Amino acid sequence: MPGQTILFQKTVSSSDSAKYGEFGCQYALNPNFTLTLTRESNRLMSQAPGQAKYEPLPEAKDKFFFADFEAEITFVRDEAGRGTQLILHQRGDHPARKVK
Repeated sequence: MPGQTILFQKTVSSSDSAKYGEFGCQYALNPNFTLTLTRESNRLMSQAPGQAKYEPLPEAKDKFFFADFEAEITFVRDEAGRGTQLILHQRGDHPARKVK
């Protein structure tokens, strides 16, 4: 990624950005903390309350990482293949259910 410093050794995989819309939603980590993911053009963006937006980069089909800080997101699907929750991997594993 030209001009972007990646702080952690990860490999960005090819990903179909058209599918990012299926991840766009709000995910409740707890009653007072909701992580919002949106598709903006061909990028997936993540925003926590009171923070700037950050782009999670694809590492695998349902696994993303952040270049700006040490955290990962894994999307969890049900038997029908629909995304139902995510797990935020940052100082532990934090499941978040899809709410909107």
